[in-house]
Amino acid sequence: MQLPLYTIWTTGTVREQAFAALHCTTGDILVALTALTLALIMVGDEGWPTARFPQVAATTLIFGGG
Repeated sequence: MQLPLYTIWTTGTVREQAFAALHCTTGDILVALTALTLALIMVGDEGWPTARFPQVAATTLIFGGG
């Protein structure tokens, strides 16, 4: 969704745009997985997601947005 904000949207080839989209999406997924993993380690519970879901969700958002 953010690709049109960058110059590659108007100056890049379709291949460059596809690579940028894949590269950035992969990075976003890695950030999200890392944030969730850290949150589960710090405040998770073996009963998650039933137990402590709000705490894990809030911690994940803090790590992912920071």
